[in-house]
Amino acid sequence: MSNLNFPALTFRLGEQQYAIRLDAVVEVGAMMELIKIVESPSEMLGMANRHGELVPIIDLRQLLGLPSLSIGLNTLFIVVKYEATLLGVVVDDIQRVDYLPIKQLQQTSTWGKYIEGIMSYQAQTIQFIAVSALVARYNGTFSKVDDL
Repeated sequence: MSNLNFPALTFRLGEQQYAIRLDAVVEVGAMMELIKIVESPSEMLGMANRHGELVPIIDLRQLLGLPSLSIGLNTLFIVVKYEATLLGVVVDDIQRVDYLPIKQLQQTSTWGKYIEGIMSYQAQTIQFIAVSALVARYNGTFSKVDDL
């Protein structure tokens, strides 16, 4: 890998390819039993107990305005971290870790609240998820007992 490339986890929602910078990815997990939270936003599927820590799980399709798919035990989600906050995002399919050319990344703040950039790579258009914006949407929704 050259220093002109950066690692990103690529995944699909429908026919579109997306990516999250690898430094924001904690793990990929398979769906598990979720604790439902009353009066939460529709894209909030619930809370997962991941290694003893409660992690909110959201349906990224719904958040981005795409139609929902049924969620089952084979559904995958990506746990991301921004600062000290974890968030799980449900995706259709995990592709792979790619080392992407940074010079092709077009940064943007006008193409969507949750998209931080876009690039064309190997005949694919890849949209980059803004993890900071995702986490900010749900940050403060759930407080630890120490904060009450």
